[in-house]
Parts: sequence; C-alpha cells; structure tokens
Amino acid sequence: MFKLGTHNSMTYLKPTGLVQIIAWNTGKCQNLSLEEQYEFGVRFFDLRIRFDEEATPYFAHGLLEFHEKAVTDVLAFLDQKQDCIVNLVMESFGKVKDSQDHLFIDFCKQAEDQYKYITFVGGWSKYPESGHSLYSFTPKKQIREVEVYKVFSLLNEGIHETTEKIKESEKELKGSLKKVVEGGLELLKSPAFFAMQNNPNYWKNVNEDVYTMMDFVQFGAPEEYISQLPVDLQKRIKVLFEKLPQLPK
Repeated sequence: MFKLGTHNSMTYLKPTGLVQIIAWNTGKCQNLSLEEQYEFGVRFFDLRIRFDEEATPYFAHGLLEFHEKAVTDVLAFLDQKQDCIVNLVMESFGKVKDSQDHLFIDFCKQAEDQYKYITFVGGWSKYPESGHSLYSFTPKKQIREVEVYKVFSLLNEGIHETTEKIKESEKELKGSLKKVVEGGLELLKSPAFFAMQNNPNYWKNVNEDVYTMMDFVQFGAPEEYISQLPVDLQKRIKVLFEKLPQLPK
C-alpha cells in the first residue's frame, strides 16, 4: 500500500468569518474531507492547532481558523482506525507567538496518553521559526516522510528584508520590495494551483516506504490508482476536478 500524507489536512473545512472565507484559497490545502482522505488511502495527517480563550484547541492555518470539527473528535476518529500517524503542530500566528506553548505541551501529553492507537509525531511550533520543538512524542515506530508541497516563503522573506533594509540604500530596498510584490502574486495562485502543476511529478515517487505529504493529495494520482477506489469516492473526485480552473497551457 502506498504511504500517503496530507499537508494541513483540515483546511477543507470552511473557515470562520467573511474575511477568512475570502482568503480561504490562499491557505486551503485539501478539498477531500477527513473521511474521504482516509478512504483515499491517506494514513499520515497533518493537524495544526491553536487554542481559544477557554484553552480548547481548534484547527488553524495562518490567519485561517476552523471550528466546524472539534480536534478531539478528529483524533478519536483516527484513533479508532488504529493505523494512523498524526503530525501535531502548534500553529503560532500573529500575536499568539509563544503565549500558547504551555497549552500545546499539555495537550500533546494528554493526546499521547488518551489516543493509544495513533502514532504521534511533530510537537513543534512555527514560532520563533518553523520546526521549533516544544514536545517530544515517545516513538512507537520509525516514521519516514517527505514533504512535497509548495512553501510560500517569498512574501515573508521580502517583508523581513524590507524591514531590515528600510534604512539602507534605495537600490537594496527596491530589491526587497520586489520580493514582497512577487511573493504576494505567488500567494494569490494558491496551493491548489501549485498542486495541479506539480503533483503529477510528485506521484511518480510515491512508494510503500516513505510517507509522501502533499497538498490536494488526489491531484495527479494515476488513473489506475483512482480506479481502485470506492465508486462514490471516484465520483466525488471527478466532481471536485470539474469545479477547478484549468491550468494555462
């Protein structure tokens, strides 16, 4: 069986509020539901969380917040499957920074104790930089993964450089501002655009040894793989494809 993973697995959920819905496409990394992802063959799930004022975790990606499914319900679903890996990440963003780190650490301990059939990995935060370790899960088995989705780093690089060079020469400042503009345009293309463009090549390297973690995991899947899926899921995937804009030739 191919080892498949999804990046930002819960971003198919509708985010909270009009502004977030407008910005949804810039952070939406999947359009199959959790149950459909599992049925598709995904066993590695990437769950990014923050906490509300009552210390209850919810799913998030950047400014996007998703409250339609409770984090604990999702973990319970995956736990009862008995064959899932969860990459649990503290989605620090904006003013949150490290103010919720203690809540995340406590939740990691609780999750590891409560959901015995999930293999947990991750335990890191995106602040002060992506990959900042907060909690080390007890390894149940060796997990190898490769992440092959588009990382939208150009805009952040441009903003950082512009801040640093604001007092320097006009030429250097123009170069940084160019990155900001190009990064903003890149972000507007959305993860779906890059998945349609790149996933066919990523799928060529999908194998039974390493979990391949993708945006829009069904994009680029070989027809022979799709044809072995349940008929209802095949129809659902076809409908989702038909709703997508076509790539320029």
